[in-house]
Amino acid sequence: MTENYRVALLLNANMAYDRGIITGISSFVKKGSPWNLFIGEQNLFSVDDFNKWQGDGVIADFDHPDIRDAIQSRDIPVVGVASSETVAKQMQGYPLVMSDNKQIINMAARFLKMRRYTHLAFCGYPNRPFNNWSANRQTLLRQWCVDNQCSYSEFTARDNADTWDSDLACLCEWLIRLPKPVGIIAANDVRARQLSYACKLAKISIPEDVSIMGIDDDELNCTLSLPSLTSVRQGTRAMGYLAASLLQPLMEGKQLVQYQHYVQPERVIARDSTDFFHFKDNLVRGALNLIRINQGNIKVKHILAELGCSRGAIDNKFHHELGMSLHAYLLDCQLNLALELLVDTDQTLSQIAQTVGFSSPQYLSCAVKKRWGMAPGMLREQKGMTNRELAPFIEQTKQPLKQA
Repeated sequence: MTENYRVALLLNANMAYDRGIITGISSFVKKGSPWNLFIGEQNLFSVDDFNKWQGDGVIADFDHPDIRDAIQSRDIPVVGVASSETVAKQMQGYPLVMSDNKQIINMAARFLKMRRYTHLAFCGYPNRPFNNWSANRQTLLRQWCVDNQCSYSEFTARDNADTWDSDLACLCEWLIRLPKPVGIIAANDVRARQLSYACKLAKISIPEDVSIMGIDDDELNCTLSLPSLTSVRQGTRAMGYLAASLLQPLMEGKQLVQYQHYVQPERVIARDSTDFFHFKDNLVRGALNLIRINQGNIKVKHILAELGCSRGAIDNKFHHELGMSLHAYLLDCQLNLALELLVDTDQTLSQIAQTVGFSSPQYLSCAVKKRWGMAPGMLREQKGMTNRELAPFIEQTKQPLKQA
């Protein structure tokens, strides 16, 4: 029988990123690991609490420098979660589950480029020890724009900007100066909502002149903003599940074969803040609007009939504007919606196939396997690491815990 371990979560459950990780940890515990989980009052386990706490293991937010210092002063099995490359270098002696910032930025930038934005911008936070993840994402977008021949701008936040309103004036000035149209990727959803408010103050239209994307898919921040915010949903649930899966053998006295793990983001959740396509061709714009209105559940022949054009004519225009055919773009939209329904709802595959416009669940299953390399059931069960996939990372023989 599995031992009933006491596990502290040095995480801030008031933040969307940490809540996703806690959800993943909870999924692991529900599958048969009877842990007692400890988190402090007001959903935050403080460093002072941890210094007095006696238990068996810890999952901690390594992005916070005070937590990193507290961890290094204790002799206890620890798995860290983080979203900063700098942290990975500083905490090499500890198992670490990381956000894949490169893939997050690639996903966000590709999404905007598909909407024909040739000028992208980044809006981050002042470069401080606990904001290394923001600086990392900023650097990655700057390089992405160089590699993909997009022009680039960035907002230089003031070091003394500590409140919501303290740098609004600077944000407004920056937004006014930016060439339009522009697609802006914010460091997270909180920053994206502040950007949205600054656009209103500066009388800049969203999404016609400025499209805004956040990171985290914090539903509260994304839906509080008007218009609602598009965001990249990170793989935080998979990160939490993986972190818990790595902590279990550590508490059993086993060693890990691999210490650093990157978890890819899930997908872009499109909302009103990017619902605009900057295409010159009327046929392309018309087709995209029909696909959006019908949420992908429309046939190519119906689009052609509605627009009064030939397949060859519209495919030529789509290849020129998007680098793919109308059918390929429509299939991409259908599969992305199918993935969202698989992960976020309990609908059957037959229901999802009908919703997204596939002729049969078998056809949808084949398309999903071709796109993501796994069956729909596997995507639904665990979009991330599974126990079976974790086996190569853990030595199964009992031996003393490797100290950091």
